This record gives sequence, C-alpha cells and structure tokens, in this order.
Amino acid sequence: MTKTISLYNISVKDILYNDIVGYGLKESEKMESMTDSTYLILLSLLEPRHGYAIMKGISEMTHDSVTIGPASMYTILKKLEKKGDIRLKEDKDRKKIYVITSQGQEELIKEVDRRRMFYEAGRSLLMGDRVDMYDMEKHEN
Repeated sequence: MTKTISLYNISVKDILYNDIVGYGLKESEKMESMTDSTYLILLSLLEPRHGYAIMKGISEMTHDSVTIGPASMYTILKKLEKKGDIRLKEDKDRKKIYVITSQGQEELIKEVDRRRMFYEAGRSLLMGDRVDMYDMEKHEN
C-alpha cells in the first residue's frame, strides 16, 4: 500500500520515517548517521589542523563538554582518510596536518541537515506543534 503525503497531512512521524528509512529513495540516497565524534572532527577540520589542535578545537567548540581522546581521534582520522573525507595536507616535524576534502564537506552538509531535521522534529514535538514542511524547506535554501 502506497502512502500519499502532502503538505496538509504530514506529521513528525511521517518525516522521521521517510527521512530515516528513505521512503522511495535509492540505496545511495538514504541518510546514514555519523557519530558525534566524527561530526565534530570534520567540523574542526574545516581549517587544517594537527591532532592536538583537533582535540583542542573540539573542546573549545563544545565549551569543554566534549573531549575526544587521541586513540579514538586517530582511529576516526584513519577511517575518514581512507574514505576520502579528509586528506593529509602536510607531514612536518612529526605533526600530521589534516584538512577536510570537498567530499568530506558534502558529507558534513548532509549531516548538518540530518541533525537539523531531528532538532526541528524534537522542538516541534516538545512545543506541541505540527511540523510545517514549508518552513523546513525555507531553512534548506
């Protein structure tokens, strides 16, 4: 059975189901979640940084509410580099300087949009409002 969704009958439940499950999307178009640590590392690599600067930047960005240890960070950096989301910009004086790639920036933009969708759904439910798709589309552009 196909479900028809319009601007007049959409609910938060519909948005979450369709966006998370990928209703009507090809496998390559479905949203994949990113861990908080990966998200913060990519955000910090919008500027070239070495390991310690990445950890310090994340701590500053989150007002010391999040810290990422070196073992976790370097594991994530290796995965991101292998995937092509970051690259080694410079290897100088035992400091490896990483930077986000254009592919990584695209992934980060998708993740920001995904997290914004969850924020809007949560805000809407807590405030007792229905989600207005028109308002959400305005934020996307």
